[in-house]
Amino acid sequence: MGKLAIKEGQVLELAVRRVKDGQDAAFQSSRKAFVNWLNKQEGVVGSWEFKVVGGKDIDGMTVGMSVYESQAAFQAIGGKVQSLPEAGTYFSTFDPVALQYAFSTNNQ
Repeated sequence: MGKLAIKEGQVLELAVRRVKDGQDAAFQSSRKAFVNWLNKQEGVVGSWEFKVVGGKDIDGMTVGMSVYESQAAFQAIGGKVQSLPEAGTYFSTFDPVALQYAFSTNNQ
């Protein structure tokens, strides 16, 4: 985690989600399709997915993280996502719990 978005100007997107009941298989397959598309976009450093394994009320909870080279890249990709069929399919399989963005100002 300490090595994500450490270059100045990079953006870290952190999304906490709860997979809808009965949607586990659809979530996994649509996530894979979406992330494959995302990782091919110019300005994407990488994407990672984590299953929440500790805490209260964690059934179906996942955390996705993506790093973008810059705010401009993040915004350009965000504009494309709005009309992407893969995104709509993926987003329909979960409920958002929290969504945060941070950008690096230095690597200290």
